[in-house]
Amino acid sequence: MRLNAHILMDELKKQYPVTYYGPEVTDMHLKRPEIYNIYQMGLSFQKNRTYCLPTDTLPDKPIAEPGTLLICIGYEMPEQYRTGQIRCIWLRDDPIHIIEIFNTVQQIFDKFDDWEYQLQSILNSTASIQEMVDCCADIFPNPIIVIDASLRFLGYSGCIDADPTLTLYRPGKDGKVQLGNLSRYLSFRDNHAGAGPMFFEDGQYYVWDVWLNDRYLGNMTIPYVYCKRKNSDHWLLLILEQYISQALSKYINNPELRANVLRNIFQDLLEERPLSEESTRLLSGFSGRYLCLKMDFQVHTEYSQPVSFYCSYIENTVPHSVCFAYHSSMAAFVDMSEAVWETDVLPSLRRIAEELRVCVGISNPFGNLSQAKYYYQQATSAIKLGMSSPTSSNFFFFRDYMLSFLLQNATGGLPIESLYSDGLLRLLEHDASSKVSFSETLLIYLRNSMNITKTALDLRIHRSSFLERLRNIEALLGNDLDNPQQRLYLQIILERLLTIEPLSRQTLTKAENKGK
Repeated sequence: MRLNAHILMDELKKQYPVTYYGPEVTDMHLKRPEIYNIYQMGLSFQKNRTYCLPTDTLPDKPIAEPGTLLICIGYEMPEQYRTGQIRCIWLRDDPIHIIEIFNTVQQIFDKFDDWEYQLQSILNSTASIQEMVDCCADIFPNPIIVIDASLRFLGYSGCIDADPTLTLYRPGKDGKVQLGNLSRYLSFRDNHAGAGPMFFEDGQYYVWDVWLNDRYLGNMTIPYVYCKRKNSDHWLLLILEQYISQALSKYINNPELRANVLRNIFQDLLEERPLSEESTRLLSGFSGRYLCLKMDFQVHTEYSQPVSFYCSYIENTVPHSVCFAYHSSMAAFVDMSEAVWETDVLPSLRRIAEELRVCVGISNPFGNLSQAKYYYQQATSAIKLGMSSPTSSNFFFFRDYMLSFLLQNATGGLPIESLYSDGLLRLLEHDASSKVSFSETLLIYLRNSMNITKTALDLRIHRSSFLERLRNIEALLGNDLDNPQQRLYLQIILERLLTIEPLSRQTLTKAENKGK
């Protein structure tokens, strides 16, 4: 890795008293150092070379090609080098041996070579932004924070967790920028419309936005909390930015990393957190038909691994899926435009249900991902209604329970008793003191579309007996059943009363018994 005079100056300044002379630095061009000795005197200083030499060996009339840097050791610096066009770093006052300086400069080059090698290795392997930030600890003393377009942390310096004075810079519980720091971040964005780096608040913050083909990918911020900005920061940050930019590009385009983006967005949707403009834009790029799955561990199931372990296992087992812990359950979304239900998804889910002992609720297919929370509610209701039904299955499709769901929610939260008509009350009072259930008879009659013959057969009674029972039912109701709205009202109430309510009581009893 080639360096420049600012970097060498700031590094040497840590150990020696130094002064810089010469024109402003404009690029990274310097090669590793060499010692300028007596045998080279009279020769020109060659382009992009770094020379270590005593001040008393400096030529009186120097000839230097562009890009030369002289690191001079001695008590006095000749006037022509103080005011000339050759870049010079003067180490003054102390009796320093030339070999010591040469070795020190070599170590500086080694340090930055190792740093760039680590960045390149990370980019070629994991492209982990957190790993990139970690390997910068010896390069940048101030903390580094990298977030994506949805304000989610992708990497930040370890000192932020270790230093209690830096709590504001830590991610929130949702993994995003904390609300206390959000206004400052947004003010940076409002004042920074371009892609170049900028300093804010009198140099207290370095902010750099990452763009790819007019697409905002994320942001890197450095708060200068430990030491002031150095001249070399600009050049070193340009190198780091190149690697962060390439890693962010992989983060967006890599299928595995793309799943991270989708997973984070689904979590935000379920938690009803507002999406950023960029998350909304990214969401629009995920087309297809999805299923939402909710998985609950069965009662008395104990596991030593964290839920995140099982979420990763599910993602690796069910193709084209993302999975994450949500409250005390696991939520998963499967892209059915990429996977085949019968051959890809269903066998994998059956294996998971058996191995992990989970029950699975499955929503209806959907394409509008912004409505993910509604389909998670479908999967939740499928489990609840399925567990209350007389079945041994641990797979529950919402499509099989849509009528039950409608009936369960038909009262709008009101007690069902508050919706009884006077006639229905008389019917139920009869049933309470009779061996013959008029309410059950009426429900079967309505289910059979008022077919007298079929209803009599289902009840296993004679046709004339059924007609007599029907007259008694209509007398108690106080009206006939020719009114379709009246029939619909009665069937909804009776379905809820005779099917949903008993099953709910059975489920509660089962849960109480298992909990004992």
